[in-house]
Amino acid sequence: EMAEELGIKGVKLEYLYEYLMSNEIESEKVRTYRVFFDGIIIPDPAEIEDGRFWKIAEIKERLTQDIFTPNFKEEFARYLNWQKEKQS
Repeated sequence: EMAEELGIKGVKLEYLYEYLMSNEIESEKVRTYRVFFDGIIIPDPAEIEDGRFWKIAEIKERLTQDIFTPNFKEEFARYLNWQKEKQS
């Protein structure tokens, strides 16, 4: 997905965790990875209509607004939990 949607290739992925995400619309197995990339991101217009970079603090401040999908909110909470556990 990273190569297809953002043009990011040839980078090392760090596996973080996986889980089964399920709601009234869909169910899917989610695997979460982290990557550090210092290159040009080229969004595929057939895949991505619009986007921007967010700071973690910005996301936290706006979680109660209706701008993020439920799937993103769940994933973000899991990521913050993973980060907290890793620091312990």
